[in-house]
Amino acid sequence: MKDIYPENIEIHINRDALRRYLRVKWLLIWMGGLSLFAFLFGMAVLTDVLDNSVGIGIQETIFRIVKGIVEIFLVVEGIATCLYFMFSHHLAARMSKGLRVSVEGAFLRIIQTGYIRVDRKLHFRSIVDYATVQGRLMRRFGIIALQMATTGGGNQSTIQIAGIQDCEKVRDMLAEIDSMRENG
Repeated sequence: MKDIYPENIEIHINRDALRRYLRVKWLLIWMGGLSLFAFLFGMAVLTDVLDNSVGIGIQETIFRIVKGIVEIFLVVEGIATCLYFMFSHHLAARMSKGLRVSVEGAFLRIIQTGYIRVDRKLHFRSIVDYATVQGRLMRRFGIIALQMATTGGGNQSTIQIAGIQDCEKVRDMLAEIDSMRENG
């Protein structure tokens, strides 16, 4: 089979959609993670209100419970939003701007920036499987992720790159390049 592809190919990333996707994803993670604390504090408020509700009516007791839980959730979600803006908002922009994927001969090069810069060069021989992944939130922002399984196992054996433009075509192109160049 003749190799019809150039030696070096830059794969295009939909950076705006990726940045928006990462921002919403991380905001939801902050809010969801800290909601557990809001639930625990809400249970403490519930027991406190029930202990102090002797002699008042059921409506007043329910009102105090709901008011306390809502106040706690608002405070915790406010804290989550502040933490998101402190740690994740600019990181999403940096990561979407710094992501680079390219084919360099028999290698797939992936450069990811964030708090640390990761520059990977995978030989096509080590890539076992190519897949496209699109969850509900990705679908909302119109992005698809390329997922690759590599040999060797461990926690680094699956690589997922979100935001690749024309991801299905890129997946098919990489699989074809893989079959042509893996023994080179």
